[in-house]
Amino acid sequence: KREWIKKEFQQWISGTVPPAPSGFETKILTDRMEGGTHIQLIELRFGPQNKARMTLELMIPEGKGPFPVYLTQWNSRNWAQLAVRRGYIGCVYAAADTKDDTQAYQALYPTYDFSALMRRAWGASRVVDYLLTRKEVNHDQIAITGHSRNGKQSLWAAAFDERISAVVSSSCATGGIAPWRYGDPQYDSETLDIVAGFNPQWFHPRFRFFFGHEDKLPIDQNLLLSIIAPRIALFHYSTVEQELNPWANEQCYHSVKKVYNFLGVPENIGVFP
Repeated sequence: KREWIKKEFQQWISGTVPPAPSGFETKILTDRMEGGTHIQLIELRFGPQNKARMTLELMIPEGKGPFPVYLTQWNSRNWAQLAVRRGYIGCVYAAADTKDDTQAYQALYPTYDFSALMRRAWGASRVVDYLLTRKEVNHDQIAITGHSRNGKQSLWAAAFDERISAVVSSSCATGGIAPWRYGDPQYDSETLDIVAGFNPQWFHPRFRFFFGHEDKLPIDQNLLLSIIAPRIALFHYSTVEQELNPWANEQCYHSVKKVYNFLGVPENIGVFP
């Protein structure tokens, strides 16, 4: 059912994505040592006439390696720095509001209609393409994380890219770990029309057909998150956060955990409120 879930999600929520490029060019923009950390700013070029770009920063700790990777977006560099002190390679990539190389992808791939969040998730996979070429990287331990809208794109990236071995999503709310069906203003949680109305670029225009008709959606977040299994998934949120319904998050968790139980890895999914 994995392929059906991906197809329905792209049809109604995210739009379609191009296949992975056959190759890419790499340019090291800066290369320096900071304390004992090796820091490189890198530009990837790929796609039609190599016009698509993805900028990333690698922070490689002291030691022999290979190291696990902590992958996150440009605006969470401080998270990556903390991960480096704990023995991870920190990697930040330009797919966030503060710096977004993925905005150009729509024009470069006009036959695909991926939304802003899906373009960013697809961009994360291009970073994984590169990470797998580095000898310092443990290829079996690439984790992605993000907060709020970046928590959404991290979940989408993990669902569509099985090379990502773990995902931690922070406060991603409706469209992340909260099902669309459980968005309700009386519980101060974001509804489909609020999220897609205020941020129409995040989702495909077809998604707006379901304003007020969330129950008619053929797919919901519990199905998308189920295809992350059996890989590791951790859902993090605050029980007092505005526009977030802890009960809805927990219902999604219990639904997805059935898949983890079925696959014999119940310990690979968790909730951390």
